[in-house]
Amino acid sequence: GLRRNEGYTVAGINQTPLAADLSQQDSSLFGLISYADSRPLATRGYDFAVRTLKIRFANSAIAAFTSQIALAVGELFGAAVTRQPPGGNSIELDLDGFYQKHGDTGSYVFSEATPATFAASGDPVLSAVQVTKAQFATQTTPAQSTTVQTVFSFWGTLAFENLPVGSAATGGQSTLDLFSYDSLAYSGMKLWMSFPSSDPATRSFSFDPSQMAFDLASSTARADSLASHFPVTATGILVSDASKTPGDYGLLPVDTDLDTTPVAPTWFGLSFDLNLGTLGALADSVGLVASLVLAWAPGQPGLPVFVGLKLPGATGAANELTVEGVLKFTMFAVTLAYDGTAFLLTFNGIALSLFGKSLPPGASFDIFIFGDPDPAAGANSLGWYGAYQKT
Repeated sequence: GLRRNEGYTVAGINQTPLAADLSQQDSSLFGLISYADSRPLATRGYDFAVRTLKIRFANSAIAAFTSQIALAVGELFGAAVTRQPPGGNSIELDLDGFYQKHGDTGSYVFSEATPATFAASGDPVLSAVQVTKAQFATQTTPAQSTTVQTVFSFWGTLAFENLPVGSAATGGQSTLDLFSYDSLAYSGMKLWMSFPSSDPATRSFSFDPSQMAFDLASSTARADSLASHFPVTATGILVSDASKTPGDYGLLPVDTDLDTTPVAPTWFGLSFDLNLGTLGALADSVGLVASLVLAWAPGQPGLPVFVGLKLPGATGAANELTVEGVLKFTMFAVTLAYDGTAFLLTFNGIALSLFGKSLPPGASFDIFIFGDPDPAAGANSLGWYGAYQKT
């Protein structure tokens, strides 16, 4: 039954002699399976091969198991990637497999032999994805199912670019470091592989970062970045479906100095919790936590980046909040800027209305929220002031 390149199977039975009454006890099997596949993997997209497989049976049980599998990873977060430093197949990841038995339960564990860094090509936001650990597992498949579902799980770090503002042609170039991280430690990045049980060579792959989690204690944010000056906590990756825009997820647009272009599916969003503090000592000590999403769309022209904010209680992408369907807050615009020392989040032209009547009549507010300029304190500190303007 071996299909590729080379391999052999040897098997035998330790026959139990017949007893005097002609009864027979159970016999035991022994054997060896050896298999190798050296075919080249695809150099783009995803591909998979079992490089070696050796299984020794004794007494009708697995006595030894070793294997190596190869996974071609040519795309991550929608961007083409290559392994660094280049050499051989520039996108191949090798995983070594072992059989482990805990009590009466056995399992097959495949893990990455050598940490690998994949550099993104042509992505203005994502710089590189490092894989420090990888595992491969086959999911439990219902007996009636004709499809086998497997999953590769990855641990490592993400590196993001510092986004440019302006250019030399417009009098100089500065940056707005929203994505913040040279090294954002992650877990739970997955690549699903499925195939019909009748035809294992017909495989389909699906990249899934939606279950990623971050270890901020093991991460490194740049000194002039948003994460170093604002009380934001990276919480995960938002993945768009085939048709939704950021507004469909209830995100209010936030204006920045970046010269951005629209994002179109499929896009990804680095999600943060933004801690706005509490309502004070006279109210329940419940924190006000907003969601800040930095969305980007690989492979699209220009700088396809969208900065979105979802405030507590917001239900849509309009610049307004409604409390109990009665009290309404509307905003003219929300902006996020960096002045070289601190980040400033501004809510411009806030108006309050109760049953359609402005409160107070003929006036609006501006609210300014800013992080501590000191990077050592900026990740935990927040200040604000407000301006009341009568029309």
